[in-house]
Amino acid sequence: MSAGLSKANVDDRKPVSKLVESLKGWLFGNKGYLGQAFMEKLKEQSIDIFTKVKKNMAKRVMDTSQKFYLSKRGLIETVID
Repeated sequence: MSAGLSKANVDDRKPVSKLVESLKGWLFGNKGYLGQAFMEKLKEQSIDIFTKVKKNMAKRVMDTSQKFYLSKRGLIETVID
């Protein structure tokens, strides 16, 4: 697990690479983390990111456990706030 603080005007995607540099596995986020270049950069660090997709985007294939964890992301953010 990793955590960090940044100013409110900083793009949420910028500190992610540093936060996950010692991690491998799954990362769950909101639609703000969508972006092909961003996802490829994480893939190079052995991180698979899962987000909900926008209405005009193709759906991503996820297994049951990935769907479960993605559905709990909102609850976790509420508790942390």
